[in-house]
Amino acid sequence: MKFYYTYILESENSPNRFYIGFTEDLESRLKSHNHGKNPHTSKYKPWRIKTAIAFTDRQKALDFEAYLKSPSGRTVTKKVMTFSFVIDKLKPVFFVRIQT
Repeated sequence: MKFYYTYILESENSPNRFYIGFTEDLESRLKSHNHGKNPHTSKYKPWRIKTAIAFTDRQKALDFEAYLKSPSGRTVTKKVMTFSFVIDKLKPVFFVRIQT
């Protein structure tokens, strides 16, 4: 089964810096961010995965990424790092929250 991920990264050097993205390969995307290949994240590397949500529907993953990048989604992201009330509506395959 193929998965699509909406993820939130947290800068290890600037813990108040977050990045929201979409990918089909979470591990390779994190490596790309940490190697400075993304101009939006290169300044605050290294990054760690704070939260990753897997979907089997590509469009739902993209829609969730768009929501998290919207003004209301950013407010939610900053205040609460658990999205259970939104996730229930999207019905992802699984939800992973990584705390380090």
